[in-house]
Amino acid sequence: MERYGELIGLSASGQIAMRRFFDEHLKRVEWDERDFPVRLYPFTAGNGPAAERLLSIDPAVAFGRPVLVHRGISTRVIVERIDAGETVAEVAVDYGLTPPKIKEAVLYERAA
Repeated sequence: MERYGELIGLSASGQIAMRRFFDEHLKRVEWDERDFPVRLYPFTAGNGPAAERLLSIDPAVAFGRPVLVHRGISTRVIVERIDAGETVAEVAVDYGLTPPKIKEAVLYERAA
């Protein structure tokens, strides 16, 4: 329920959820022409609301597994390569990405 520009939870606890919190998260969702969510850009470690959309989750790509945006590379594949002994720098060169982006993908996958 909305009251005075704030969302009020009607649960037993009656906690108030701030509209801005939800707005920032909903900005990271893509919607189709029927207003169905089709793609999510999750927050990654250290990123704020206006942060780059590094990862996406899309049921039409990699069976909905998190992937690097514009590359379609599963975060799981990146972690498997790191776990197999490759360095972050080597993986970054192979995919044409910066090491910090590879590290974010690894952190996200390991947290999931």
